[in-house]
This record gives sequence, structure tokens and C-alpha cells, in this order.
Amino acid sequence: MRANAGPQAALPAAELVRRLASAATGQATSSAAVLGALAMGCVGMMVGFAVIDRAIRNDLAPHGIISMEFAATPAKGSAMVSGWSPAQREWVAFALGLDFLFMPLYSTTIWFACELAVAVVSQRNAPLGKLGRVVGRSQYVAAGLDVVENLALLAGLRFPSAKAVSAAFPVAAVCATVKFCLILLGLGFAGLGAAQHHYGEAMPNLPELPVELAGVPPKPHHRTRRRASSVRTPDSAGGHTVKPRRRSSSSRDLLADPPAVHRPRRRSSSARKIKSHEDYI
Repeated sequence: MRANAGPQAALPAAELVRRLASAATGQATSSAAVLGALAMGCVGMMVGFAVIDRAIRNDLAPHGIISMEFAATPAKGSAMVSGWSPAQREWVAFALGLDFLFMPLYSTTIWFACELAVAVVSQRNAPLGKLGRVVGRSQYVAAGLDVVENLALLAGLRFPSAKAVSAAFPVAAVCATVKFCLILLGLGFAGLGAAQHHYGEAMPNLPELPVELAGVPPKPHHRTRRRASSVRTPDSAGGHTVKPRRRSSSSRDLLADPPAVHRPRRRSSSARKIKSHEDYI
């Protein structure tokens, strides 16, 4: 037995998150408040990573964990790990473990921001809004790539010179590149939605995407012509006279009255008797 599909069946995911937050806090929570809370959590985690990066920076890793993510070659990655002290390696392992908690946080934050931007952008450009929804959902793909990247980096940190993990650093570099590209796309679309929401009517309409890219089938154009029921003809006084349009012969035949049927009138019995008496005489 199927359940009746009500308004809750088409509830947007962003609205569902907002209602869950309202239920958790026990009071009405706006979407901006939910986004602000998620963003504050991301900022706090990034501050913690910045503190760890200051402790592990050296000549081979000038940017800390970021340098390790883009080492790309086994030789460069092994040299970077060998240049760290045992205490610094412990900090790197702690940062990689902490990153597993950061993945669902930043991916949900950017996705939620993209969902809010879709509601604004779709009012001016519906295909671009659908594309933004895809960009928002791709943030969880970025988080999945981040998992593969961290596992490869942990393998390279534990066995920096082993041949079995020689592909760890190249795999980590590829995953990090795709991950950051998806994150930048998500942040860019969220920024576009925020700009349209802030400036409103001051922003020009964005050009429509081709239907092939947006995945929207083209709408058929049907043109119907209405036949005029009357005709305007010029008269002798210089004006115009409205005359009804003449119907075709078939229309006139359908609208005309049927022909009358002439039947002979029956005589009464007295008239027949008189006629027969005259003939007898």
C-alpha cells in the first residue's frame, strides 16, 4: 500500500536540515543561522590545522600538510617525511586523523550554502540553478576523495621508503587536486548566490545555458491562428464596414433548414361521398 505523497515528500534538503536544527535547539532556527553555525565549526577546525602546520613546517614542507598532499612523487614525499622529527610525525598523524572529522563538516557546509544559493539563482536562471545543485552534491565526492588521500598519506608516513606504497604520494596528489577543484566550484557558486541575494535587482540576468548542458528538454512551440469571424471592408464614405465572414458551402448546408416535405391532404369521408355522387350523375 503506497503512502500518500504530501507536501513533505518534496521538502528541500536544506529546509530539512533547518528543521532538524530547530528541533535540536528547541527554538525556531533560520537557514542563515544554520549556515553560520556550520561555518563557525569549519573556521575552528581550520584554526587547529593552522596551529599544527606551524609545528611541522621546514624547508622541505614550507606549507605543512598541503606540501605533503602535493608531493606527487615517492622521492619527494619520502624526503619530506624523513626531514621531520618523530614529534613532528606524530603531529602529522594527528592532523590526518583530525581531518576525518573535518570532512563531513566542510562538505555539509558547502552543500548547504549551495542549496541556499540554488533558491536564489533559480529565480533568474533555472538551468544554472540545477547545475548548482549538482555542484553542491559533488562536495560529498570531494570528501570521499579526501578519505582516499588521507589513507595514502598515512601509508606514506608509516612506510616512507617501502616499495609497496610507492604510489601513495601520486594518488594523494591526484585526489587532492580534484578535491580542491570541487571545493572551489562549490564556494564560487555559493558566492554567486550570496551576491544575487545581496544586490537583488541591481544584478543583470545571467545568460541561459544551452538545454543540452542543463539537461532540460526544449519546450515545443505551438502557434494557433484564430480565424476572424468578421471582415472589415472599406465603404464609399471612406470608412470601414464590418461584415460577417461568409461560410463555406458545407457550413451553409449544415446550418440551413432541411427542405420541407409536401404530403397530399387526405379528404374527409363526406367529400369522397359527394365526389362519387357527382360522378354517378
